[in-house]
Amino acid sequence: MMAHFPMFLELKDRVVLLVGNGPECDYRWNKLQGFGAEILRLEKLTEADFEKNPALVVAGDLPMEENQRIHDLCKARNIPLNVVDVPPLCTVYFPAM
Repeated sequence: MMAHFPMFLELKDRVVLLVGNGPECDYRWNKLQGFGAEILRLEKLTEADFEKNPALVVAGDLPMEENQRIHDLCKARNIPLNVVDVPPLCTVYFPAM
């Protein structure tokens, strides 16, 4: 049994950081549109990006070591993270929509 509790996240007027560039990021970009968030696409996540106070970080189409680095940065800040197709690094998941 998974210990995950299903819930909804308010994104209106919040920042979402979408890190990476490729088809999986494009897919997530399209899914996030329409929820009122300011979606910032980044090639690489830096410490300065956290000054934007993101509500969510999504990483995709990146090498595993970069995914792990992003996971560690978000975990240290308690920021929800979805790493596309890498469930062990996710703290939130995208449901089928």
